[in-house]
Amino acid sequence: MGNSRFLGEYGDSEDQNGVSFALSSLVGSFWNRKWRQLKMGVTRKGAGGGGGRAWYQRKRVKGVIGLVGLYFLVNWFLLLRLHDLRGVTFHHQDRSFHNSSFTSVSVEGKWRKLTKGKRLQKGPYDRMLALAAHALAENKHEPKDLWQEPFVTASAWRPCSDQRNWVSSGGNNGYIMVTANGGMNQQRVAVCNAVVIARLLNSTLVIPTFMYSSVWKDVSQFRDIYQEEHFINYLIPDIRIVKELPEELRSLDLEAIGSIVTDADIRKESKPSFYVKNILSILPKNRVMHFIGFGTRLAFDPIPFQ
Repeated sequence: MGNSRFLGEYGDSEDQNGVSFALSSLVGSFWNRKWRQLKMGVTRKGAGGGGGRAWYQRKRVKGVIGLVGLYFLVNWFLLLRLHDLRGVTFHHQDRSFHNSSFTSVSVEGKWRKLTKGKRLQKGPYDRMLALAAHALAENKHEPKDLWQEPFVTASAWRPCSDQRNWVSSGGNNGYIMVTANGGMNQQRVAVCNAVVIARLLNSTLVIPTFMYSSVWKDVSQFRDIYQEEHFINYLIPDIRIVKELPEELRSLDLEAIGSIVTDADIRKESKPSFYVKNILSILPKNRVMHFIGFGTRLAFDPIPFQ
């Protein structure tokens, strides 16, 4: 059997067992010899009656107490020696680990200084920080492809909002109205899609309205969340935006003329070709199209660059 991982080169567990066995044998032989002597003494003093028996009982109790005490003393000695040897074995491991853990301790110390007096919240950031500290402690370098986009399609995206080389849409085909449903994020997506549809159909966008939801219980409208004037002015190079319909169109019965479009009429993430084929064909005639709900009803691809 090989060396124990706890004792290493400083000792072997079998040696300790051998010492324990030798001591036990020595104690056993001593006790047997004492037992025979006591038995012979009792036999000789048998005529003495009760006094000899009482003396034998006292000797027996003392012998048992001494034997138990000796047993615990030997075990205590062996355990103490084993503990000292384990301490010597792991001493060199502690010294080798000290250098690698120094970096981790320094990172942790800096983090404590930065966050002193602040209440830390457990979350992804804390887990990432712990992983970073662990990597520094092990002197691991970051992979070369860490910041590379793993998906080829996603890597093809390029910023283009500051590269406008097209003329503004005149909005001559009619007006687009949107009543967005859902929470704030769904409403934000609906507003972005409305801007794209207005540009795609060469139409004028009316400032979107938000549908009241019994779940969110929020009565806020576009003007309560966003800056209307900034929204209108910023998108002037792209589309035409108005705050409300012209007065001559407000009295139209949109449902009667077929200008109401709900989510049931449009499949989720429909392609731009759907709007060109189905909406653009009736928008110039009705002059107004009202999209109700409009939750993720426009696909991201393939959208024309302009």
